[in-house]
Amino acid sequence: MLHCSTSPFYPLFACLDVDAQMHKGRNGQVLWDDTVRIGIETRKKLRALKSKLTAEAKDERTAWFFDPFVPDVVTLKGSHASPDLDAVAWEDIPTDVLAREQACWALMPGARWHGFRHAAPDWAMTDPNKLTLITPGFDRQTGEYSKFGIPATLLAAYLREHNIVAEKCDLTSILFLLTPAVEPGKSASLISHLVGFKTLYDTDAPLEDVLPTTLARYPERYSGYTLQRLCDEMHQFYRERNVTELQRLCFRSEHFPKQAMSVQQATEAFVGNRVDYLPLAKCQGRIAAVLALIYPPGIGIVVPGERFDERAQPMLDYFLVFEEAFNRFPGFEFEVQGVYADDVDGKVVLHTYVVKE
Repeated sequence: MLHCSTSPFYPLFACLDVDAQMHKGRNGQVLWDDTVRIGIETRKKLRALKSKLTAEAKDERTAWFFDPFVPDVVTLKGSHASPDLDAVAWEDIPTDVLAREQACWALMPGARWHGFRHAAPDWAMTDPNKLTLITPGFDRQTGEYSKFGIPATLLAAYLREHNIVAEKCDLTSILFLLTPAVEPGKSASLISHLVGFKTLYDTDAPLEDVLPTTLARYPERYSGYTLQRLCDEMHQFYRERNVTELQRLCFRSEHFPKQAMSVQQATEAFVGNRVDYLPLAKCQGRIAAVLALIYPPGIGIVVPGERFDERAQPMLDYFLVFEEAFNRFPGFEFEVQGVYADDVDGKVVLHTYVVKE
């Protein structure tokens, strides 16, 4: 949003006025309380399905289902909304308690379900109105890659075939936003299609039955593929390159690049066209002119003014893994900002702007 604005979009102004009227008095509280409860009930149904389907599975490969991103168990002491609880399964807690007790959503230190190694008490919670589902592929207890996995981008593509559009997805998580417009029927439809995807995976359905649009767009790449084959190839690709570790290193202080000039100076160079446009693979030693990121997670890993030095090597490696992925798996690209996917002799090459020196 540095060089553009959504402010002059007058239909949005009108919607905001209508929305303000809808939320007057207690109306807004009722609308959002209902939404929170629909999200809770949806998560409970998913947990129940996971337990049932895992128990009925014939083998290790079919013993899975999508898991909501909430605690496995909850301990409550001195809650205003509930008697004390000791390691009670999240899905077994009454909905009234889950809707009123923040601790049921908190990312507590040492809890393995969320994967954050440096969480502090009362530091963060998962949003009840952001329905995040975890796909197989990453063991939340050990922090290691699983033997097989289902990349979330494949699930998102399948859901789009059925007019269900996720807000975003990364390697093993997919996000749906809950609003007062979401009724129980919509959540039931989502669950139905999630079960449908599992059935297609477990039976190793041909790709034309799962992703006909993708297959029609890239017939030479995916002809003859089954869903399991594509899932396995993509999962092994990211596993072998240990992308989660690269992402972790990008946000470690020891890998923050040297700030060669201020953000303002680098931005002025960009606006003034005092920049070079280079493939990322040739940016070592150069100063970034723009913010660069992969979305999601959507957090800048190189900011204007930072030099692509030795400390920044994980950032370059991270981008180059996705460059390779864009070429290996067309149709399943992630959004990039500040980095541009150009076609060079039929191959995707990521470029960015660096300050002219």
